[in-house]
Amino acid sequence: MTDPDDTEPTAADHRVIGILLAVVAIGALGFALVTQRWLLSPGGGTGFGLRETFTCGQADCVTRPNAEAVLDFASSMVRDDREHAAAIFPALGWVTSVLIAIGMLGLAIAAVAAAARKRPHWPISPTTIALLPVMIALVTGFVFLATKPGDATFVGVAIGFWVFGGGEICAVIASLLLTRAIRPPDPDLTADAMNPDEF
Repeated sequence: MTDPDDTEPTAADHRVIGILLAVVAIGALGFALVTQRWLLSPGGGTGFGLRETFTCGQADCVTRPNAEAVLDFASSMVRDDREHAAAIFPALGWVTSVLIAIGMLGLAIAAVAAAARKRPHWPISPTTIALLPVMIALVTGFVFLATKPGDATFVGVAIGFWVFGGGEICAVIASLLLTRAIRPPDPDLTADAMNPDEF
């Protein structure tokens, strides 16, 4: 008869799963970081990434910073609203990009430490460096989408955001699992206790 405890995941299982999820999260977040398809027009001729926009005509495609593109695509707004949109939309894209990059770095350090079976005493755990920016990026990413230029039908959510969302989920789970794998062992508080037989 099989012992039920034998089917429960071990610490080694958690470490392996955490490393695999970290790799998946880094790949997904890396794609979200570089793709220009967070937002895409129905015909696919215009797409917004976190930092750049592409516009394709009949002959070729032009890529330019979001700050320049917003002013053109928000032509239906009054001037003050256009300038406000041109300021907040690109800024949120850059903030989200930086947060994603920091989160990827923290995950990479944690995964390498877990793979090497190292448990150093970190001033700040790399999983914390990964988890906090990733959670904040989830908020800034949503607000980035909410401040998109043009009307509601101009561009819609595209694959970049969905991959980002999947990467966020994997990053959070990986961070929690890797925290257990790389956390320094708890000190034995009774190691230096006095021996009662000595008294």
